[in-house]
Parts: sequence; structure tokens; C-alpha cells
Amino acid sequence: MAWILTLDEEVKEKTLTAHPQYFNLQDIRPAAITKKIANRDHDAYDFAAHADPSTTHKHYDRRLVKRATATE
Repeated sequence: MAWILTLDEEVKEKTLTAHPQYFNLQDIRPAAITKKIANRDHDAYDFAAHADPSTTHKHYDRRLVKRATATE
């Protein structure tokens, strides 16, 4: 928090989490697993350490899903 406050003096504690340079340590694991899945790494599910791959997809796959509209 301190390094963001020194870079941008307009940031207050209430608006800190909306700052583009803010991250939380809890964001690292999902980001790493999502990157492995997106790169089609063979060890993505071993890295996640879940017994069932559907658990990995349900909780950690954060790739953007493109939604299409009907063509008719």
C-alpha cells in the first residue's frame, strides 16, 4: 500500500483496491493457474493440486469468456 501511495498522492485508503497497480496475494494463484491453462501446459492440473480437474476450472480458470449474441 505504501508504494502506491507514494506514486499516486490522490489514492486514499478507501480507493486503494480500485487502483490499477493494486494486487492482492490471493490473486497470484488463480492468475498462475489461468496462465497455465491458457498456455495448455501439461502440468496445469498438477500445479493446481486438485484431485478433480473440474474443481480447477470452477474456482481458478479466470479466462475471459466471449459471449455471442444470436444471429437471428
